[in-house]
Amino acid sequence: VIDIGGGHGQVIPVLQELGAEVTLYATSTNAVGVSQTYVSQHGITVLIGDLPKLSLPNHSYDLVTSFRILPHITE
Repeated sequence: VIDIGGGHGQVIPVLQELGAEVTLYATSTNAVGVSQTYVSQHGITVLIGDLPKLSLPNHSYDLVTSFRILPHITE
């Protein structure tokens, strides 16, 4: 599962409880700040990049989640 824009980490524990291997995609290390402790303690892969330029190979993830991210996209 990749959680795009989930820097607060609100859904990560739920996804892990359901057995998912989670990757967090954030726009900056500051965006991960809120969940940094949880992320580092629970083996979450973190990718940092520009959301409109996100480029992943097809079928990289079985599920993509993204909550409350649209207001932050300006392009």
